Amino acid sequence: MNSHDFCRTLLKATRAELTSEQRKLLVGAWAYDLHGGQVEFHVKDGFYWNGRGCCLYHAKAKGIEAWRKSRYPEEDTS
Repeated sequence: MNSHDFCRTLLKATRAELTSEQRKLLVGAWAYDLHGGQVEFHVKDGFYWNGRGCCLYHAKAKGIEAWRKSRYPEEDTS
């Protein structure tokens, strides 16, 4: 098992929850691994998230979750 298999699975599950409209808005989003466990996620609409994560997959998954909660609070089920 690869050390990032969990992160890849998390990202896949996070993306599966997006609507087609949301997927279109995230085209061109990018992530940075700042090393030392710090990651960032950016969307072209100006949204930015940073936090702890082990890799770019993790940054994207957590960033997409934060973006979705920020832009679509009515869909937040947590």
